[in-house]
Amino acid sequence: MAPSSRCAHELTSRKKIERITTLMAFIKTATPKQLSSKLVEVWATPQCSITDVRILLTLGANPALLYENDYGNKTLADRVDAGSVCTSCEAKFQHFLEMATELYNVQFHSTPIEVNNGSTNDRTKKDNLTSDLIAMSLDGGGMRGLVSVVCLLFTSRRLFGDESLVDKVDWLVGCSTGAMLSLALAKGFTLTETFFLYWEMKNEIFLDKSTMARLFGSVVDKQTNRMNEVLKRCFPCEDDTFQNCARRLTVPALNIARTPAKLHTFRNYPIKVDGGTTSENGEEHISFRDAARASSAAPTYFHPHTMAEDEIFVDGSLVANCPLNILFREFDKSIQAGKDISLGCVISIGTGEPNETKRRYKSGNTLHKKGKYLRDMAVLLMEQVVGHEKSVIECTEDRCAAAAIPFFRICPTGIDVRIDQIDDGKLMDMIWETLLYLLKNVHIIDNLGSTLKAVAERPHDSPRLRSHTVQ
Repeated sequence: MAPSSRCAHELTSRKKIERITTLMAFIKTATPKQLSSKLVEVWATPQCSITDVRILLTLGANPALLYENDYGNKTLADRVDAGSVCTSCEAKFQHFLEMATELYNVQFHSTPIEVNNGSTNDRTKKDNLTSDLIAMSLDGGGMRGLVSVVCLLFTSRRLFGDESLVDKVDWLVGCSTGAMLSLALAKGFTLTETFFLYWEMKNEIFLDKSTMARLFGSVVDKQTNRMNEVLKRCFPCEDDTFQNCARRLTVPALNIARTPAKLHTFRNYPIKVDGGTTSENGEEHISFRDAARASSAAPTYFHPHTMAEDEIFVDGSLVANCPLNILFREFDKSIQAGKDISLGCVISIGTGEPNETKRRYKSGNTLHKKGKYLRDMAVLLMEQVVGHEKSVIECTEDRCAAAAIPFFRICPTGIDVRIDQIDDGKLMDMIWETLLYLLKNVHIIDNLGSTLKAVAERPHDSPRLRSHTVQ
């Protein structure tokens, strides 16, 4: 078959990567108008895939031109006739045409709300009130962190017409990939910049090797070195520390220096510690780079992060993939330390979870059945490590309901992607499912906006203080 008549999904991996890399380089500097024009151009380009058009829509392209004079349908029909779009991909392009306008309008054509939650400078959060804190919890999940980024982008555009949602947050709590995202946002990355960060680091870090290759080869060595280089680029300054972060910041990791392993929490605010004493401002000297490396050191993917003889850390997801329990533990310990703080709202952003299915879990006496049992047991254990912690969510819902604290959980379903997935098409399929979930559940986002506005408008008699300042 001639190259001109091949569907994009039949291209070699190298050509697919080159095409998407070129497109992403364009998007980084493009204006919204240029993105929209590029969408029309890509739509008509032979061998440009559904991944290309979905990326452009996700990052702000207006699809309106595709519907003028039925351009989208006519051009798609021409490509199908020419053989550059196969039957399977045609269905995806058609679904894009069905959903694109609504997905765009629900984000960019809503009426923005105004929320000033007490800061003299809403961007830097240097003067937060210690009452009615807006707390955000970010789950772990490797490359599924892109799901969290898209959830935040969609929500922020819908509510504020821009990317300022994170500026309303007083307290960031993140584990594993959620730690990476929390620290990037605390440093000042925009949501779009974090999208590019995740999209690029997948190929910069992961080698797309099998579990056996990771266990018995040099993959872990290489991926650890790659992770260190990415973190140096993301957090290059010595000033990127918890001490210099103007809002509450919490990152859990698991210290395996001794048995049993012990949860360790990096923080920048005072709490009641073991023995009944009150810490000062946590571990303000800790760098963003060290905290991100410690909380993301997933076994079989990266080596543990050693900071001292008695400080050897692995992925915080092993104990708190959804760190809501960490958030409330830290909240309680702050109150025990005599700090007069309260929560105005808790926002939990997940990295997606698969649809519920009937579990394969059988035991038996034959070697074959025992092998299947071990496989099914491994799947069950991995589920608990990388997410799907419904009990944590249920406990949080109950606690927040009892204390009249508004709680919002945004976590798309139908997401079943490896934490080290680097295939652009599979990741974009994941993002597309995320967008459809958000569209279907836009009422949750609207309720969140109403709550943020109501919390911001509550009268406060207490003086303005940095949320982690010792009094």
